[in-house]
Amino acid sequence: MSVSHYTQYEEEIISHNPVSDVNFKQFTYKPVEVQSDNVFSRDDTHKLLNYLRCIIEPYSLAMQLSFYLFIRVGETKAIRWEDIDYNNRLVYLHRQATCERTLNDDLTFSSRKVKVVNQMKGNTSHGFRKQFLTDEALKILHKAKEFI
Repeated sequence: MSVSHYTQYEEEIISHNPVSDVNFKQFTYKPVEVQSDNVFSRDDTHKLLNYLRCIIEPYSLAMQLSFYLFIRVGETKAIRWEDIDYNNRLVYLHRQATCERTLNDDLTFSSRKVKVVNQMKGNTSHGFRKQFLTDEALKILHKAKEFI
């Protein structure tokens, strides 16, 4: 069952919505006002890329590619070889990988399932784009092809 608690309550599948019992004021999370606080500093990015450069395995290469192209992890995970135009040094970003979990009848969640969808974050056409491939990104893609 992948229906939310609220929908289950509305449809009278369950008699009480347990989410309504939670006092959300007890949580101290506050959204970050300054977006620059949500990104790696230039120095931290440089350190991380230097560290990852020594690890030649698919996960490390994917992380490096995300940093060099300034793209989201879900976008990186969804790239296919046919999305890459080596002649024009471009990658076409038009899908993303998302995680999906199903709420079971006993209110536990199923294991995560990765699903590739032909939509971008925010579900707007603005997310569909062509991204220039830097020299470093091209090197990473060539290394990644060795794992096929």
